[in-house]
Amino acid sequence: MEYFSQNDSEYLRPKTKTFNPLKILNVAKKKILFFSPYLVYMKSYKYQSLIVMICILVFLFVGNKIINNPTNQIKNNGDYNHPLFIKKNICVYFSSIDNNIISLKRRKNISYHLNKIGINFEYDKGITQGNKLERMFNHLLVKMEKFKSSNYKYGLICDDDFIPCNNFWIEINKTMKYVNPHFRCLHLCPGCLWGRQFRNKNKVGHLNSEKNLDNIKHNKFVFYDINKSTWVRRRMWLGGPIAFIINKENIDSLIRDYKSLWQKKKVPNDVILLKIVNNNDYVCREPQLGYEKEEGGSLFV
Repeated sequence: MEYFSQNDSEYLRPKTKTFNPLKILNVAKKKILFFSPYLVYMKSYKYQSLIVMICILVFLFVGNKIINNPTNQIKNNGDYNHPLFIKKNICVYFSSIDNNIISLKRRKNISYHLNKIGINFEYDKGITQGNKLERMFNHLLVKMEKFKSSNYKYGLICDDDFIPCNNFWIEINKTMKYVNPHFRCLHLCPGCLWGRQFRNKNKVGHLNSEKNLDNIKHNKFVFYDINKSTWVRRRMWLGGPIAFIINKENIDSLIRDYKSLWQKKKVPNDVILLKIVNNNDYVCREPQLGYEKEEGGSLFV
């Protein structure tokens, strides 16, 4: 059963114009270039003119760095292209335990939605050895290593109760325009952002944050330059469900960081994912590209 319509993903998007410092910088640059010749010939103010010209040169140098920096393009314009981000280049990885009623229901749910989208998927029989934290840790590690050995460019690693939003492929491609092609991870729908504890069916698939989002960098589609200390302090873990897209070129980095933090401290896997975030990692803002649908003790009772 779907909990939101195909057109719902538009209604929460901001309609107001966003402040764009790059446009202002370009205008200022043109004005300075126009007036700068006159400043040179202000003989009665030659020292002032010299100082002004030095400031202009510094401003233009810094300004060009800012204008031509693709990092700023992602924050404001959504100009990135991902020509290889096509369905045949991505595979979804999840676990499903046999002889378990809840797991079988979840497998049926996620398989139905992935088949509907037309994305390849593989599932393993899960991790049953070790204590809870060990099983959680290995649950993700097995999938990351399986993706690493595959021929796919991108992997979507997720819990078996992850359900992609309607129009998933359309929405993910809109979002990817704000993500650097050399990204490492894009987290699709942490529970604290889509409103896991609110159980509001009308807002599933949209930003409905349980947490204070003040002073967290974002554009209308993604959170970027994530300040881990702020997210950790606010307990904005990257699970509920775990669902992230990983770029093959950075899979070694992710596995290394994931193992390293586990060796230092044994914590849940969604906590690890947050604590190893770097500047190549992003989190979806609006829309939230999925949600969690548990079976047996469902959130949507």
